[in-house]
Amino acid sequence: MIKDLYRNFLIQLQGIYSLSEATNITDWVFEHTAHVKKTDIVKTPTLQVSESVRQKLHNNLTQLLAQTCAVCVTSGMVLQFKF
Repeated sequence: MIKDLYRNFLIQLQGIYSLSEATNITDWVFEHTAHVKKTDIVKTPTLQVSESVRQKLHNNLTQLLAQTCAVCVTSGMVLQFKF
């Protein structure tokens, strides 16, 4: 379900971004990757997503987390993530 994918994506990003930043990023990624706006998710939370879209969302999340982790490593910051 799209609602669960959105929620998980947002929660993962909240580990490294503020709530407002994580929400903006999540909204943008879902709109451009899954072609679903936040209002569509609210209206139809049980919307099913194809496996290819799921994979693209997963890849986007992985890239966002990896880029942030690389910045943290070079700056000496330590973050922990749960996957």
